[in-house]
Amino acid sequence: MAPRWAGLSLVRAGRQLRIGPIAFWVVVGTLVIMAVWTITTATYFAFREDVLTRLIARQAEMQFGYEDRIAELRAQVDRFSSRQLLDQEQYEQKLDQILRSPKARAASAASSPACRLRSIASNSARRQWSTRSRTITIRRRGACAAC
Repeated sequence: MAPRWAGLSLVRAGRQLRIGPIAFWVVVGTLVIMAVWTITTATYFAFREDVLTRLIARQAEMQFGYEDRIAELRAQVDRFSSRQLLDQEQYEQKLDQILRSPKARAASAASSPACRLRSIASNSARRQWSTRSRTITIRRRGACAAC
């Protein structure tokens, strides 16, 4: 004759705890019912129409917000670069206009370092000769017409 299952015995530190077969299956059944209840509740809340709709709408709203911000920043970068390009073109046009005028060429030639050195040297030579002898005056012109 096969031995009957008499339940569950737990032994720890010399003490023995016996759980009968009815109590064991009540505990197992309770755990199974609680697990099924938890899974059902989680599934209900996850797939309920309101929750999913709000979740998807919030996600789409965040995505559209980010895309709008990116488009705004790109437009701002384009405005800055076009403004810089316009400023650079205006600067180049003014520079060309100044360089093409004859007065500007004469002024730029006169402001060159070589012309300034020549004028300083000729002024000092004039002063030396005019202080030594009042009758002799030396007036020299530089190599360029502006000096």
